[in-house]
Amino acid sequence: MSDPILPGSLQLAQHGVLNSSACNPCFCRRKQREVAALLQLIADVVPTGRPVLVLELSRGPGVASSAALGELAAAALAAGADALAVKTDSEDTPEPLKDVLAATQAAAAAFERQRPGPRANPFAGPEPAPAPVLQRDWFLHPIQIVTAKEAGAAGILGVIASVTSRGTPLMSSFASSIGLDCPVEIAMERFQVPFFAMNLSVGLSVQLQGFGLQVASGLLGEMPYGSISIVGASSIEDARKARQAGADSILIKWELVQQHAGDPGRLALLLEELRYATSGDD
Repeated sequence: MSDPILPGSLQLAQHGVLNSSACNPCFCRRKQREVAALLQLIADVVPTGRPVLVLELSRGPGVASSAALGELAAAALAAGADALAVKTDSEDTPEPLKDVLAATQAAAAAFERQRPGPRANPFAGPEPAPAPVLQRDWFLHPIQIVTAKEAGAAGILGVIASVTSRGTPLMSSFASSIGLDCPVEIAMERFQVPFFAMNLSVGLSVQLQGFGLQVASGLLGEMPYGSISIVGASSIEDARKARQAGADSILIKWELVQQHAGDPGRLALLLEELRYATSGDD
């Protein structure tokens, strides 16, 4: 788990983005950042017949700095990713919040380059906004959610019901109150939350080919009516099966993304194949 409380605030202060209201109880009532929530994106995209594709990004070979991660984020969005998730665990990066900032800045820059003109009908649905960037870590305390918000994240991945236990509804509702998406992993019956995550971090990682996706498929059928889901996939075939099982959004894991990260052309081809495999046209 990356720097959960004070170290995170210090990092944000060093990068000039920490708002003193992060430590204020009135923080939840602040005007929200102009970012596209993943839930809103799902509501817009799923009716078109495909899931939202979230690409997981991390430092690694060829991505040795936050600047390099920002360049990868820009390339992923140019290739057609709907949203991004940045891994910020201490095993992944020494500068977690700087990496989130780099990705959110890349998303904002990409949006500005393609910003549509003024709409004839200002009441025709939500205003266009940058692609959502999620922070992927282990989240155990609401202050970590505040720090993610201040870093520009549109949501968090890493609230696990079996870990946060009775604090799970608090984490989910607090994140929602400040405008962040907060899928909860493995929480089907015990907690009433609107957004479920499967096959991301725990519980479904048994070393049997396809086991995680089989379990996730079963869990998708047990979700409460009206719930939203995000399912992790490590291959194009996993993504296809997740969509067939009913996944609303799919996290394309870093282990697959990194195989294509060094070449924008290969990254674009990966997104094209993912879209085809999950669109229902095959």
